[in-house]
Amino acid sequence: MAENKNMKESKFQQSETGSSKASHKKKVSAGDIIRTVVLVLCIGVFGFSVFKICSDLFDDSSTGDEYNELLEIGRNPTDPGDETVDPEVKDPENNGKENTDNSSEDNTDPPAVEPTEPSDIYDDQNAEEASKDQTQNQIVVVTRPNASLDKTDLSVIHPNDISLEDIAYVSNVDFESLKERNSDVVAWICIPGNDSITGLPIDTAVVQTTDNEFYLDHSFDKTENVNGWIFADYRNNMEKITANYNTIIYGHARSYRMFGGLKNLNATPEWYKNGYNHFIKITTPNDETIWQIFSWYETDIYYNYIRTSFSSPEEFIAFATELQDKNELKGYFSTFEFNENSRILTLSTCKGSNPANRVAVHAVLVARKP
Repeated sequence: MAENKNMKESKFQQSETGSSKASHKKKVSAGDIIRTVVLVLCIGVFGFSVFKICSDLFDDSSTGDEYNELLEIGRNPTDPGDETVDPEVKDPENNGKENTDNSSEDNTDPPAVEPTEPSDIYDDQNAEEASKDQTQNQIVVVTRPNASLDKTDLSVIHPNDISLEDIAYVSNVDFESLKERNSDVVAWICIPGNDSITGLPIDTAVVQTTDNEFYLDHSFDKTENVNGWIFADYRNNMEKITANYNTIIYGHARSYRMFGGLKNLNATPEWYKNGYNHFIKITTPNDETIWQIFSWYETDIYYNYIRTSFSSPEEFIAFATELQDKNELKGYFSTFEFNENSRILTLSTCKGSNPANRVAVHAVLVARKP
């Protein structure tokens, strides 16, 4: 009996030990699974991060290559007949002496009342008559402010003191060759600058399609690219740019080949103190135009600065005046009295990690050569 009892106890102990080992094995297996899952997740995150970095680098390289190709195809800066370089660019930090530098966005608003017909001053048939009292081949459509009387800060070249005769148009743009590469080409844009700010100057083609989404993530050649391309609002008439009260052009800020150079203008006195930097040139197949910046500010998608339609000229004038009042670089840009003949340009880009943040640059049409 005692022997049987001992045998039973021995078997029970063995069974208990075996059960404990099995339980231990199960616990180890569960731990191994958890560790394996965590390891796989880490490897996946790391792999995705590497892929994203490599992909962005590839997109940046592709954007840069395409930008340079278009610059070569679209126009030849070395052509003696080209008027793309301002005759005199001065350095505001050098008291006006000559400068040797060679220097995801949903953008729609509900349809509103169409703008009124433009004034006759924008009619090409009257261009010759309108230009009689102006510089030859140049139509000044907005009265510019008088020259600045404040000469206390010699480091500032105020745009009021700069003659429009010293601001050259962008001529000789080869739209035919550009359209062979992309039929969506509607304009060429030049925004001046030098080494004082990364991302300027901007000197490239502008495209336009039937929405404000495609070129947010497609390059000029229509391949997918996170940098997108510089594009005009689909609501604008780019065949006759002066038919628009507000011509809107978008570009991402993540690429300094696009509109990345616009987001930090307020932090670059070398740029905003030099009035020669305040003139944006836009050339279309039908027009050569010069626009003067009057406002830069940070905002968000909830402020409707991308309006294109107005119920009356008075409503547009109030709108343009409001944009000027929002300027965060007061004292450096000229201040304008807008009228029904005024036409403004809006450049829109992003800033920061918040997808709702925006930077807006506004300029007014000051000269046109149809």
